[in-house]
Amino acid sequence: MLKQGSKRGSEGFTLVEVLTVTVIVAILTSMSLLAFNQAFDRRHSSHADQLLIWLQQLSEQSALTGVVYGVIHTKSELNSKLESLVYFRNRWLIANSTPPFIVDADADIRWNISVEEGSILPSYRSMDGQHSGGSKSNSSDSEPLPIFAFMPDGLMEPDGELEMAFDSSSEIYKFYWDNKNSGVKMVNVIEL
Repeated sequence: MLKQGSKRGSEGFTLVEVLTVTVIVAILTSMSLLAFNQAFDRRHSSHADQLLIWLQQLSEQSALTGVVYGVIHTKSELNSKLESLVYFRNRWLIANSTPPFIVDADADIRWNISVEEGSILPSYRSMDGQHSGGSKSNSSDSEPLPIFAFMPDGLMEPDGELEMAFDSSSEIYKFYWDNKNSGVKMVNVIEL
């Protein structure tokens, strides 16, 4: 109960109360921004992990079936995707058994591939995946040609790496073939 002479109820808030509320709101705001940034970074990491799993599945499927599986990068106005090809009767065909990997709209795929002489694959030398020539033996102009292929003997041809970068991040995810363990490996690099 208030005393009759007390004016506490009509004066408002004290400076300490206002500062306390301001500090609490600032702390909650910074915590939510930090959580949002971490969730955004995890989205990139998760997308890279999904690509690693997709590539490993192609490699394992090649080893189990004894069939060569290739990877092609297709871009359209709607999306960018990696599709699997199968080498059958001296032709590359789209593999319907494996769904394509849809690349995140924020992601950019680049290739660093070196092709040896006598390869059945086209020569891709630039990081942006531009074709720089190569043999197209036993193929028509409309036949899709893979950038690289997984061999049934546990190798990848040609030697090189795939890079996935995101517009909103300085991290780059590099995927390469590990000959020691006969599998696809991924490393996360921060570009300066």
